[in-house]
Amino acid sequence: MALKPEASIGTALAVSAVVYAIHSNATPTQADIRVGSPNDETIDKSERAATIASIGVVAGISLIAKDPTVFIIGGAAAVFLAWWTRYNNAINPLIGKPSMENASIKAVPATAPDDSDDYGAFADVA
Repeated sequence: MALKPEASIGTALAVSAVVYAIHSNATPTQADIRVGSPNDETIDKSERAATIASIGVVAGISLIAKDPTVFIIGGAAAVFLAWWTRYNNAINPLIGKPSMENASIKAVPATAPDDSDDYGAFADVA
């Protein structure tokens, strides 16, 4: 037995507010995410944890209420907030656009070592 339409929408909006509260407490603010290093693993892990918790809350409340509207609106809120956090985490603050670089991976030049150097400290060793 599903909820009445007026109760269904109110419950769905309340579940969306709970999803927003979970995301806002589990992740840094969107402004802090956007100006930080792009593709930060810590932010990615906290976003995933918040999304999993949000989906669990949405599924639980929609099963208790036996109402698909709660699931659809609450699930849409969880998906939107997960996308929003991932998008802001991908922004490189230097160029203001999404970047594929990873904060934990630094580029190393692909040059071969030069064996002709005497390495300074080992110059006297024959």
